[in-house]
Amino acid sequence: MSEQPATKADVARLEKRIDGVEQRIGGVEQRIGGVEQRIDGMEKSLRSEFRSELQAMERRLGLEIAHAINVGVEQIGKMIGVVDDKYRDLPGRVSALEEHAADASLHSRSPSPPAKRSRRRVPKKS
Repeated sequence: MSEQPATKADVARLEKRIDGVEQRIGGVEQRIGGVEQRIDGMEKSLRSEFRSELQAMERRLGLEIAHAINVGVEQIGKMIGVVDDKYRDLPGRVSALEEHAADASLHSRSPSPPAKRSRRRVPKKS
């Protein structure tokens, strides 16, 4: 660099260069603004898509859970049905037993057991 003072022409040239740099900076700022807008649009689109996918998953999961519950209820119903079938005739059988027990003519009293005879004690040999 020289130690000479700047002339008016030098200053004018520098001002033109500064104006050019400022214009380029303005262009870069506009492009950055455009990129920011595109990013904002992509973000909104992704949020919307994500929300839709999440809702679809919730629906599918709800259907799967409902199906699993229905299968479980069916299996429990079958197990209960087996028990029901096994004891379906129980009320009738109990009623018949109660009627039978209430009919005294069907039951003869067995004679009392004979009285026990006492044993005679045998003296011990010493």
